[in-house]
Amino acid sequence: MFGTAFVAALSALAWLAWLGWDSEHQADPATGVVTGPYEAWQVAGCGISLLILLVVAELVGVRALPASAALTLGFTAAWTTQAACSDTTGLYAVGSMMLLAGLGTAAAMASGAVIGIRDRRGHTSGEVKLTPRTPRSRPISGRSGYSISVSAGRRDGRMRCSPARRVRPGSTGRESNIA
Repeated sequence: MFGTAFVAALSALAWLAWLGWDSEHQADPATGVVTGPYEAWQVAGCGISLLILLVVAELVGVRALPASAALTLGFTAAWTTQAACSDTTGLYAVGSMMLLAGLGTAAAMASGAVIGIRDRRGHTSGEVKLTPRTPRSRPISGRSGYSISVSAGRRDGRMRCSPARRVRPGSTGRESNIA
């Protein structure tokens, strides 16, 4: 719980540090087009900061879904507070919903990538392995030629199952002709 609150607070601070201080619009003198208030480098820096925050939070143990939700809600709340104070049209609510949907989607995709990369690194503990049956082991499933061994749990407390291998009865399982 503390980790998610910390993520929400840091995401609001990222908004304040990168975007919260700039409220000036820029006008192009040649075309008269008004842009802003944010410059491209501010938005890019803020996005990279949020990505780093999310990845670090997940790597230190904050669960992916709460971290993504906290990042999204903290940043959106900070943006909405400032926008509501300065908007006279009421369109800040539309912008707030668009920010919530866009940042929520991006955070969920980034969390999925972190989970995928973390899980591909392969934790050896916690795997369920199908090994050849020895005369001393009895197969749990009741089929000849199979035995199941389970090692201790992984650091994150989840079990990880590896694909089962079928070993011919009478073989040691170390030959290259495993079916």
